[in-house]
Amino acid sequence: MRLWHILFLSALASIAWFLAYYFSADNIINLTLILNTLLRFGIYLSVSYLFMLLNSQRNELNEKNKELLELNNEKNTMLGIAAHDIRNSIGAMNSFSGILLEKLGSKPNLEKEIQIANILNESSEHLLNLVTNLLDLSKVQSGKIKLNKKLTDYNSFIENRKTLLQIIAQKKDIQLLFLKNPIISSVDFDPVYLSEVIDNLITNAIKYSEPNTEIHIELLIQDNWILTKVIDSGPGIKDSEIEGIFKPFSKTSNKPSLGKKSTGLGLAIARKVVSLHGGEIGVISKYGEGSTFYFTLPL
Repeated sequence: MRLWHILFLSALASIAWFLAYYFSADNIINLTLILNTLLRFGIYLSVSYLFMLLNSQRNELNEKNKELLELNNEKNTMLGIAAHDIRNSIGAMNSFSGILLEKLGSKPNLEKEIQIANILNESSEHLLNLVTNLLDLSKVQSGKIKLNKKLTDYNSFIENRKTLLQIIAQKKDIQLLFLKNPIISSVDFDPVYLSEVIDNLITNAIKYSEPNTEIHIELLIQDNWILTKVIDSGPGIKDSEIEGIFKPFSKTSNKPSLGKKSTGLGLAIARKVVSLHGGEIGVISKYGEGSTFYFTLPL
């Protein structure tokens, strides 16, 4: 029933009440009952019409949402393909610029060429990290990550990551110090994705630490959890910046030493990976006195 039908019935009911009151006061009670019945019927029709209208709009919105989701999935697929192609090209550029730097070495009269090759190498490395992180972030946000957990010697796992990253730390004369915890043995986790977490925490510590300093990696057991800590003596983080540090594209006011760049995505990815493992990630920091990043894994 259309809305004007309802209004028409309501108008008739009002006229009927007026005529009954004016011409036949004796029958006012009976006609009032009729009026109440008509009004209730009108209200019922109004509510029914509104429900029908709301259901129609809801169905229309559901269809629109479905179309938008399909378009968004298509967009993500196309962007994913493009990002992979871009990453491959940037990776090749980064590799060739690295080879060029090795060939140039420290040859005299080639300072300008070495400077250009170095800029190309650093810029391509930053772009490569950015595209890789964007792809990883897209995976974790879309729920496409599937963990491949397996029992792994956790001490050896951390030791291997430390050894690989020591090469980067040596460029700033930074020592990575890790003392194995003999109580901890095999832990059930995904080595590939957890490598991204520990690598991100250690490389961040290297970026923000001054040369000739130390970074400590510690393993502790708390109740039924393994606590992994990465402790640096860098600039620390302001209290106002700690809350949003694990959000995508979040950056602190601190600048990495030696001009290194940050994508602002690594910690957001790390938080999601740790969460998928059933753990938590966090930071304890005092501005000007360094930071301790940590995450937990269930035993």
